[in-house]
Amino acid sequence: IYDRVMDHVDYEEWAGYVDALLSLHAPDALRVLEFGAGTGRLAEKLSRLRDVHLTVTDRSRPMLERAEDRLRRAGARADVLRLDFMSPEGEERPPDESYDAVLLIYDGFNYALTREQATGILRAAHGFLRPGGVLIFDHVTPANSLNAENVFEDRGSEGDTRYTRTSEYDPEGRIHRTTFEISTPEGTFFEEHVQRTWTRSEVDVFASGGPLEHVAAWDGYTLNPATDRSERIHRVLRRPA
Repeated sequence: IYDRVMDHVDYEEWAGYVDALLSLHAPDALRVLEFGAGTGRLAEKLSRLRDVHLTVTDRSRPMLERAEDRLRRAGARADVLRLDFMSPEGEERPPDESYDAVLLIYDGFNYALTREQATGILRAAHGFLRPGGVLIFDHVTPANSLNAENVFEDRGSEGDTRYTRTSEYDPEGRIHRTTFEISTPEGTFFEEHVQRTWTRSEVDVFASGGPLEHVAAWDGYTLNPATDRSERIHRVLRRPA
């Protein structure tokens, strides 16, 4: 059902943009680790654009099973590991200091609700990157949410499974709450996602003060510098050589 919910995302375009950022900031990247990869749709598209070995991670085992099947059918050089990028420990932890690039794409960074959690993501990426490797991630800003509806609801289905998604934004706390009601023959289930919007200047501060060097902040899907009006910002940070 996740793929049905995410049908509005143009993964091919996004993979093309990530490929452009890699060409600009890490042209010789051979090993790429993706945090929060879901069912592997971005990784599959990226594998068709760039000859790299991908390590695809997510905390959901069922999503990883879908990702593994998708990448196998695409002929990608890839492996899958169960990993929660918010607390990246466990028996499936990838090897340290072995990746040329780490990716965290499509609002994954916004799951950090505090500065401590945000800097924890940067430290985790630092540990997996080889010296000189880059972290590429995006985050939405308050401008993104303020320019959208405060309350959003949509419905859909796939086979005998139906879902209702309700998203609400609290501009004072800058918190997004998205609730899924999923109805299957086995019963009805609920899932809640809580995310925070981060301003450009907030991320500037802790991205520049952590273990990684801040290289660039791009507006949306362009190579124009991000501004306070940017609704989505793609960041590039580098582990010092």
